[in-house]
Amino acid sequence: MAKKPLAKLPRQIYPHLIEQSYLKGLLNVVDHVRATLIPLSKELPSLVVSAANSRRMDANEGRRAQQLIEAARDKMAEAVKPTQIEDLARTFAAQTASYQRVQLGRQVHAALGIDVPFRDPKLSVMSEHFVSENVSLIKSIPNELHDDVEKMVTRAVSNGTLHGDLEDQIASRFGVARTDAARIARDQIGKFYGQVNHARQKEIGITRFIWRTVGDQRVRDEHDELMAESEKEPFSFDDPPDTDDGPALPGEPIQCRCYAEPVFADIGLGDDDEEEPDEEDEEDTDKSEPDDEDDDEEDDADDDEDQ
Repeated sequence: MAKKPLAKLPRQIYPHLIEQSYLKGLLNVVDHVRATLIPLSKELPSLVVSAANSRRMDANEGRRAQQLIEAARDKMAEAVKPTQIEDLARTFAAQTASYQRVQLGRQVHAALGIDVPFRDPKLSVMSEHFVSENVSLIKSIPNELHDDVEKMVTRAVSNGTLHGDLEDQIASRFGVARTDAARIARDQIGKFYGQVNHARQKEIGITRFIWRTVGDQRVRDEHDELMAESEKEPFSFDDPPDTDDGPALPGEPIQCRCYAEPVFADIGLGDDDEEEPDEEDEEDTDKSEPDDEDDDEEDDADDDEDQ
């Protein structure tokens, strides 16, 4: 009997809303840092003007600037606690994993006609790795911000830089921080989504995949090419294709929003995969049942009709 044609799979939809929500959480961290610098911002004009008039950094001015910077750093430590960052990352790891379960579940149901409960034996480890990686990345935002602002203020007070110029420099640096936050949100959510997708597919016996892009103008040419190549010959999870970032699965390259579409042809589907009992099994069955030639003949006739 010929295999039943596979149903067309619904596309997995990239978790845009989760990425945007995560970005809002990261931008809140940036805003907390900006708030800790308010006292410094208020005193900066007089410190810079005084330094400009004297053409050198007065010891008191330098000391006061350093005090304000250290006070801002202390307030930042109170406002942005590591436990809060961990909770933020853990929340979005759980949301991403739940969302991905729905996306892959739709494809499984379309192909197999059943709902498969994922056991997720590796999810806990992957989630903790995501939390650890993101805590490190998120903590780097305020720490680097304060380090850079400290250098700008010290240099401005020392050189008598105009206050307006210093404000522009600080505002520009916060703009970089917001860009960094957006990069972290997109990169990390895409990576984790891809990792969970790969793990769940392998759990249910999928060995190959088609590289799928989100299909918008930001898709890299290389990833469009990978999709076209895999549509002709699917890639193996155990032998990822080469990318500009080295061998990688969808979602693993920097800020990649692609996903792996499962190839269900590699696993058992429908009647085609039901094995006929071998001769030994038939003999064992005959021995365990009463000898009745008439019953056997009726059973054989029924079997012929079923086929």
